[in-house]
Amino acid sequence: MQWVETSRILGVTPDKQFTWSPLIDQGREKIAQSLGMMGPLLSRRSDLPFSNGVVLYKQLLRPMTD
Repeated sequence: MQWVETSRILGVTPDKQFTWSPLIDQGREKIAQSLGMMGPLLSRRSDLPFSNGVVLYKQLLRPMTD
């Protein structure tokens, strides 16, 4: 039997000191990846109307920060 460094409990991966840093890092990566994909749509040079960009942000990016 081998010991593991981390395990996922209810969607949270605590580290040895039970800090929130692994969860925060995962959230940052997820948001950065989504922003990278949606960046061209949300930029000023996009042909997408501003109101549609706001809707995209509210429906896709904001829930990841909650």
